[in-house]
Amino acid sequence: MSVAQTNKPVNFFLALFASYIIFVSGYVIDQTLTCTSQWVGFINGVRGSVLFILIWPIYVFPLNLLVFFLYRWLRLSKWRTLFLLLPSILFFGYGVVGMVAHPPFPRDRFRQETGLILPASVKDLESYLGGGGLIDYRRIYYFHCDAVDTAGLIKALNLKEDSKGMHPYEAPAHYIELGPPRTGWPNPKTWLDAKLYDAADSEKGWYFTLITDGSASQVYLFVDAL
Repeated sequence: MSVAQTNKPVNFFLALFASYIIFVSGYVIDQTLTCTSQWVGFINGVRGSVLFILIWPIYVFPLNLLVFFLYRWLRLSKWRTLFLLLPSILFFGYGVVGMVAHPPFPRDRFRQETGLILPASVKDLESYLGGGGLIDYRRIYYFHCDAVDTAGLIKALNLKEDSKGMHPYEAPAHYIELGPPRTGWPNPKTWLDAKLYDAADSEKGWYFTLITDGSASQVYLFVDAL
């Protein structure tokens, strides 16, 4: 095989596909690590990455075209594939730096979103992220903890008890929709002795909804983007 053949650059369209995969892979990794079920997080990431087809043509594809036509104009081929992929590699690197600076793991994300450290009594922590990126953000935490720590979270987040309660026939429609995101999670709509607290935090940009059972030892915390 000749040297010319071994240095032949990858097909342009194949390079574009690889560029897109690298571009979205940071998002997929972030989603995978942010859920306590990595498989669920990975599936969410793959689904959400489809919408990045709206972003990639704006930030990356023009640079790919620029590299392609410059190489044709200069009649070069060496390192063309690398330079075609470089914009996506840089975006991926930026995402990795972001994950290092702001770890995507559930306890870290809880601290980032609420400004609070999960109480020491918290156990059986589950975390689910619906949305993110171009989709409406909704984080859901479920855990057990001591009643006194539940009261502490409610106070620290400045949450107020909802006067309509949690009975499914009395609650507003958007509360009725608050159900378990995954099989095996308890459904708070079946907790007839449950209490619901909520409040908006415009400074952090979140709307918090906290649901407890009658013993205040089971907790759902919904974090929605304002």
